[in-house]
Amino acid sequence: MTNNSEIWVSSAQTNGVLSNKLGIRAKYFGQDWEPPTHIVPRKPGSISENMRRQVRGEVLQREDLPEACYVFDEKRFKQCKDFFFLGGFAAVKGRLAEVLLDADLGAGKMVQIPVFEEDKVTELPGPYYVLNFVARDGMFLPAETRALHSILTMKEDGCDLWKTYSETDGDIAVAAAALDSGPDIWVDPRLKYEIFLSGSLVKAIQQAKIKEGYLRLRRCRIVEEDPQ
Repeated sequence: MTNNSEIWVSSAQTNGVLSNKLGIRAKYFGQDWEPPTHIVPRKPGSISENMRRQVRGEVLQREDLPEACYVFDEKRFKQCKDFFFLGGFAAVKGRLAEVLLDADLGAGKMVQIPVFEEDKVTELPGPYYVLNFVARDGMFLPAETRALHSILTMKEDGCDLWKTYSETDGDIAVAAAALDSGPDIWVDPRLKYEIFLSGSLVKAIQQAKIKEGYLRLRRCRIVEEDPQ
């Protein structure tokens, strides 16, 4: 997607409605099927780490993701939005997935996950995809951002980890360079759970007549580089 003049940010990953009691459970590689319960089963340590890696924008391999999922509560699953979670990983389906298939994902990708009926044999038509986010460094500008809360300082590089609760356009600041060539969807590991989208991608979502309110989209403020 081209002709980008805006950057948006989404808090979809912190919208509890998109992950609560979806009526679906997973099987991970080398593990048994999770039981059919709305109580979230405890994940193996490696799976929990892979979920954190997805949030940070580390490109995951197929075996890092759910091998498959099954629906045990059809009524709840039918209420899922096009952005939802498969086995704890951010995922998409429907018209939103169709839009993203035409987007520039950079080094990221969409990984199709088979989803079965409760018999674990009959596959649902889907398709359903886990999102493989790509990290883009240096575009999010904490010093220029409003309504930002420091969570901790990461020992590896001394970099602060931030979180925002803002629902206001213009509070999150990004460098003007983010408008240049790059993926249409990306994350910055310093801003936990937030997803950045190009203006072109948001326009495509709107043109697809997707009711995107659940994505919790806000426009970012573009900060021009200070000439020296």
